[in-house]
Amino acid sequence: MASADFTSGSNMENELLREEKIKRAATILNTTPRMPQFFHQLAQCRDDFCVVVGAGCSMALGVPDFDTMRRWASLIMTRGMQSWTDDDLAAAPLHEFDRLWESSSREMKYQILSQWMSRNTSFLEAYDWLAQLVQAGYFSRFVTYNFDTYLEQALHSVGIEDVIVLVNGKDPVDHITRMTAARGERWILKTHGDHPHRIYALSQREIIEFGEQCRELLTRLTAGPIVVIGYSARDADFIRSLSFAETGGEIWFVNPSPPSAAMQAAMDRRQSGENWLQLGFSTFLMTVFYQLQPVAEKQLQRSRFRVPNHVAEQTVVAAIPGGLHGAPAGRFVALLRRFDSEIRISAKGMTVDGKSVMGVMMLGIEHGSEVTVHVDGSDAQEALAAAVAFFEGDAE
Repeated sequence: MASADFTSGSNMENELLREEKIKRAATILNTTPRMPQFFHQLAQCRDDFCVVVGAGCSMALGVPDFDTMRRWASLIMTRGMQSWTDDDLAAAPLHEFDRLWESSSREMKYQILSQWMSRNTSFLEAYDWLAQLVQAGYFSRFVTYNFDTYLEQALHSVGIEDVIVLVNGKDPVDHITRMTAARGERWILKTHGDHPHRIYALSQREIIEFGEQCRELLTRLTAGPIVVIGYSARDADFIRSLSFAETGGEIWFVNPSPPSAAMQAAMDRRQSGENWLQLGFSTFLMTVFYQLQPVAEKQLQRSRFRVPNHVAEQTVVAAIPGGLHGAPAGRFVALLRRFDSEIRISAKGMTVDGKSVMGVMMLGIEHGSEVTVHVDGSDAQEALAAAVAFFEGDAE
């Protein structure tokens, strides 16, 4: 993997422009309600966040909104690839879209959507900021409702080649479950399909079917802290996945418009009712990127110096009333984060990062479950003893 050039950005912006953006980011941080609280949680959770990427992120790059895309596609399917006026677009048979779309071939669908997916990507600065944040260790898990590959391109452009791209409708759900539970992996789950593979959920029936295929998985993946960007609640399967989790990590909703009633209800259930960051996709990522530069530089410097590691492992039977869910999972992860060592927790055939709230909750550890703790690091013995004591009942 290439080393991170976090301070300059891939666009090699001049120093004056960079300073202007740093000042603007500082202003946004200080004037946007709840933004300081978000940074505080990001510092605590780092890559624990699951980032949910909605259609608004693609729209910021020139992809039309959902209804416009459907109208445009309806005209192409009824008239062919000829030109038309704005009046034609407004009068397009939107009510006929589902029937026309589902009766079209995969190649026809690919040709229709290629008009937007192959656009000039020279203005992907926001995705470039996001990719560099991933490289600096802040995010590693993404659930996207977009067909495009802008996120993948941005990650590859900064030297991140190990990201696992999982496509609902192509990859079996059990395979997706294993990959998203694997320790330390970076992954992108494309819930509604993927343009290069010519897999799309665009009609109402397709959207419902694709959502049902991974409903339980989405509920688990969004059980930890999540940040939702570019999402307007048009994807009902995401809202349903949140509704099945009565408790979980905080939800941060990033959008110029307020959350829908359903999204607000989900946020309220998870004590996140005030976590609306009234910012657009690009503005939010610019602010996060430029505010975290000094922190990332220090982390990258420290990563060059490694202490020889020691390994320790022990299997224990969990004696936690109610299991390792919700608040107990949060306390367990907070305990393990006091140690420098890498800590892996294995149960029920899965292994996850012990410092990830979402990963730990995905194991579904109950009272009486057999759990293996594997520690690798300079303070391995101390970390192992603390984890074992927690599982043996010292959960307070």
